[in-house]
Amino acid sequence: MFRDGFKNFLELLKSNPEFSEYVPKFEKIVENKPLQKATKLIKAVSNGDKVHLLVLNHGDFHIKNIMYTEKDGELDDVRLIDFQGSAWGPAVFDLTYMLYMLLDDESRLNRRNEIIHYYFTHLIESLKNLKFEGELPKLTELYKDFLTYKDFELMMITTMLPFMTAFSNDDFDLNTMSNENMITGLYHNPKYVNFVRKALPDLLYKGYLD
Repeated sequence: MFRDGFKNFLELLKSNPEFSEYVPKFEKIVENKPLQKATKLIKAVSNGDKVHLLVLNHGDFHIKNIMYTEKDGELDDVRLIDFQGSAWGPAVFDLTYMLYMLLDDESRLNRRNEIIHYYFTHLIESLKNLKFEGELPKLTELYKDFLTYKDFELMMITTMLPFMTAFSNDDFDLNTMSNENMITGLYHNPKYVNFVRKALPDLLYKGYLD
């Protein structure tokens, strides 16, 4: 699944004339070991990377690992479970993972900056409540980390999102994950193609395709 994600995505672009301008850019990306680059985020601390914002990441920030309680028909409390993948690392790990594993397309495309700002605002509030004595991080620094580890986000888009989009379909069969023809077909899912159509210009304008 991970091995061929970028190649499958490139084939999608090549098969659709409206994406032709992006083909050369992704051909270059595929040639430069994108999966290896994507995993640099996971190894950022051990590699001694200069990271602007380090936090304790959950590691699998997905809807199935979030428990909710309600009171009088309204949300009362939220708890995270399953911390086996928890690790100290760049804040953009959980944030990027959440964007593509938890949110719907509308939120992912149109409320991204709002959600990141919400996260950052509450992080700063928590640091102040904990009497943090160091220099408080800046939102611009968080965005620098997003750009530094853009390859991880590209991996989420090209490798994980086709499956997450399919999971939203009640007819999705887990057995398709071991069938190469079906996996390729997931990339031509109209819902996924529509997301790609809207996301590519944004990726281009942010410098993610350089």
